Amino acid sequence: MDDEPNILEYLRNIFQQPLYKTTVAPNGIVAQELAAQEGFDLAFVDFYFADVSGVVGMNGIEISRKLHELQPNLKIVLMSGFLNEERTAMVQEAGACAFLMKPFFIEAAQTLADRLLNNKK
Repeated sequence: MDDEPNILEYLRNIFQQPLYKTTVAPNGIVAQELAAQEGFDLAFVDFYFADVSGVVGMNGIEISRKLHELQPNLKIVLMSGFLNEERTAMVQEAGACAFLMKPFFIEAAQTLADRLLNNKK
């Protein structure tokens, strides 16, 4: 989930292989609806985005929490171009299992997804 169409397309291209079923969401409302209808094994969520859905305060942290309410075993990767101690604590508090620094290489996202989906450390 990301508010930047080019990032959504990038993620879709990375994971649009026979190995993965890929769904993208431009905002928190769509992400929650898709999670409730389809269920996910793994979600890449932008840490901060301009959610045009009109839901105040619905950033990546809030979306992560709501997705965990819908799917407690969902593995969430938060993404951002900036990370500090405060954000690190927020990532952990939101229940995300990993952080991916933007910009990232295709291989980094694929390796992380494979590790999380296969429960490898």
